[in-house]
Amino acid sequence: MKHDTKKLDAIIDSYKDELIESLQALLKIPSVKGEPEPGMPFGKDVNDAAVHVENLLKSMGFKTKNFDGYVVTAEYGTSEDIFGVLSHLDVVPAVGKWTYPPYEAHIVDGKLYARGSMDDKGPAMCSIYALKAVREAGIELNKRTCRLLFGTDEESGWADIHYYEKLEKLPEIGISPDAWYPVINSEKGLYQAVIKKEFTDKTKGILEIKGGSRPNIVPDVVTAKVVMGAGLIKGMELAAKELGVELKYEVNGDVYDIEVTGKSAHASMPYLGVNSVSALISLLAMVNLPNADQNEAIKQIANKIGMQYNGQNIGIDVEDESGNLTLNVGIVNITDTNLEITIDIRYPRSLTGEIVTQRIQEALAGFEVIMTNDKEPHFVSPDHELVKTMLDIYANYTGKEAYTVAIGGGTYARALPAGVAFGPGFPGEPELAHQADEFEKIENYIINTKMIAAAIVELCAE
Repeated sequence: MKHDTKKLDAIIDSYKDELIESLQALLKIPSVKGEPEPGMPFGKDVNDAAVHVENLLKSMGFKTKNFDGYVVTAEYGTSEDIFGVLSHLDVVPAVGKWTYPPYEAHIVDGKLYARGSMDDKGPAMCSIYALKAVREAGIELNKRTCRLLFGTDEESGWADIHYYEKLEKLPEIGISPDAWYPVINSEKGLYQAVIKKEFTDKTKGILEIKGGSRPNIVPDVVTAKVVMGAGLIKGMELAAKELGVELKYEVNGDVYDIEVTGKSAHASMPYLGVNSVSALISLLAMVNLPNADQNEAIKQIANKIGMQYNGQNIGIDVEDESGNLTLNVGIVNITDTNLEITIDIRYPRSLTGEIVTQRIQEALAGFEVIMTNDKEPHFVSPDHELVKTMLDIYANYTGKEAYTVAIGGGTYARALPAGVAFGPGFPGEPELAHQADEFEKIENYIINTKMIAAAIVELCAE
């Protein structure tokens, strides 16, 4: 490292209580995307989080901009060249069973439990206090200006970033503290599609199946209303245990009200969860449903996707230096007349979204496949100044080996020509993003803040 950051680190240590209190206030805002309102493109709760952060930055004396509720920015420095620190204020729904309420921000045994504590309100708050410390230390940012950028639609369709780009150029270089350490310089392609089919057979069978809230979450609960032969449920119960899910049911006349419970996880790591939707489809494929159209469709989905999370039976189980493909069945909505399933795929650099669509369509003949999102893989050379600097900072602050990593998650880093994800998760610690009982260690917030501050100084000060 070129700069001595001892003074900067001491300032950040003095911020500990203030930082945590500010973060707790932010975490108590349930900023899940909702229905748009005037001036609030992603609903009131998300807007409340954006306004809260904007007001905090103003109270610290920073120059801020609010891009019509889509993005909030703050900056410090004198250069026209910009170094960005990009984080997001929206969160995924707090699904699953929580030990501590997800929006009360309880601290237990040195850990802060809340939805967003890691993904991504915690790192967002760290970036604020990192920039505050740099300014308080009197460090002039004359090589690059540091701009903090807070998005509000990262967990959905990135409409925030697309809107911002229409009004202002994104930084050429920057970090997104929204993944893992040491340095994420490679992100897989992010692909989402809706698989559809209409049923013409009017025979009673599946009346309703609903499950999942977002494509990028492994669904933990799915419910169904199904007409099927008596006694078949017993075989499904036995199979459910083998699949690792809990099956409950009630019988109302000839209708079985079914609930299957698995375990939620981030869609980029579906193997950390147990997909309740995939499990239910696999269970229903074991029986012969009275509706011929539904019976054929369920068996086809179970055969080509089932409980697989690598797309093997579709022919997309590709692996290269950027990792292996992952597949998540995120949302299901089936009625007596229609099937609609939303999938989330993270594909390695040797694939394209076009090939993925083609192979799904070939595997699921008779279904309509509509690609709804395709972000190409992202890569920054290990020889780039940004990567070398971030590796040096990580090694200096942790005393551990620094190396580059490829991930399946998609961060704002991929929106920049030279962007990498940097933290907040440390190697060996549990992956809790999008899971119940999400938490972060208090001590980690402090070192995260120190490393973000160091990055600002190393890349923005002469």
